Amino acid sequence: MTLRSLFTVFVTPRLTEARDFYVDHFGFHVVFEADWYLQLHGSRGDASPPLELAFMRPDVEGQPAALQQAFAGAGAFLTIEVEDVTAEHDRLAAAGVLSNLVVPLQDEAWGQRHFVFRDPAGTFVDVVQPIPPAAEFAAAYAAHVE
Repeated sequence: MTLRSLFTVFVTPRLTEARDFYVDHFGFHVVFEADWYLQLHGSRGDASPPLELAFMRPDVEGQPAALQQAFAGAGAFLTIEVEDVTAEHDRLAAAGVLSNLVVPLQDEAWGQRHFVFRDPAGTFVDVVQPIPPAAEFAAAYAAHVE
């Protein structure tokens, strides 16, 4: 099997707000937009396939009932890895985006510097930068390096 793409679809009534947020603050661009669905692509800065993210309105006629309920904001989060998380934190704070900050900018022993906030659709967004892990976590990474 060859995977061509993998992305998450968040069901939310706030398609316009989600579009504007990811376009304005993370450089995504719209590849499909209808009144019921929004597909975004983000560049990795090289020839790699794009990063993908999608949003769909709840209660879309024709969708299976199980896919019509709006995302309630619990049990999932979106992680965005960046080169300089401190700079991104400062940029987003200056833009007023971090009013829904959940986890302040901090280093974690498992090897991340990160912060977490909620986007306009209510999704937790975890902006991360890998850092050297503490000794007790280093072996967990080494065991899975290909």
